[in-house]
Amino acid sequence: MASSMLHDEMLPQTQAIDQLNVKQLESEYASFKSTSVIHIGVIAASGLALLVVLGYMQLFISKKMRRSFNLPLLAASAVVVALTAYSIVGMTLQRSNLGAAKETSFVSAYNWLEARGAAYDAKTDQSLFLIALGAGAKYEESAKVKVEKLAAAAAQNAQGDSASALSALRAYVQQDERIRSYDKGGKRAEAVNLALGNGTQEAQKSFDDLNQVLTANLKTATSSFEASIASAESNINLLDLAFIVLSLAVVALAYFGLTPRINEYRA
Repeated sequence: MASSMLHDEMLPQTQAIDQLNVKQLESEYASFKSTSVIHIGVIAASGLALLVVLGYMQLFISKKMRRSFNLPLLAASAVVVALTAYSIVGMTLQRSNLGAAKETSFVSAYNWLEARGAAYDAKTDQSLFLIALGAGAKYEESAKVKVEKLAAAAAQNAQGDSASALSALRAYVQQDERIRSYDKGGKRAEAVNLALGNGTQEAQKSFDDLNQVLTANLKTATSSFEASIASAESNINLLDLAFIVLSLAVVALAYFGLTPRINEYRA
């Protein structure tokens, strides 16, 4: 009863909640991608517009006041170019790093987590098969489904040691088939002892090796995900401060560039 409730009700509900979380992440990431393009476009357009204004001032002073170049205005133009370029590059790199985190690292970490969960579930099915005393066909079939899911997750992962995972999975499946063969052949005591590790550790070691490989791959993918997120954050850490400081610099340079010329014009 307890095992049926776990497999038929609790685990499916947990997986459904998990899928909702994944869909929410995908929705937020899609929203970020679209808005980030808009933000980059706005920054580029704003920088270009400001450069046009500063360029017009430069031409006006050159024609009306016989000044070839206004150095403060040139410096202000250079600051605008630097700020615009820094903003665009920073936001583009942030978009790229978040893309790598979501589309590569997160997918790999999620698949390895799913694979490890499938491994434990398959191990549980093995125990339930033995407990069922000859009526465990459904658990045998369930275990096969879990193994196929695990194999698919390992084969499709871009990060981690897929070859080692598949090798460890094959070793586990061999021991699992051996246990079932003993039970079906009337050697129940041997099957139980092999499954529990009484007298021989081959079956338990095969599962421990599989779990170790899956855990290591999960840690690799998780570390890559965290590194991508950290890189994305570092790309724009100073952006707000840079906007404030450099905007004030542009205003100050424009002021010092125009004030003497305005005073000359008044005189």
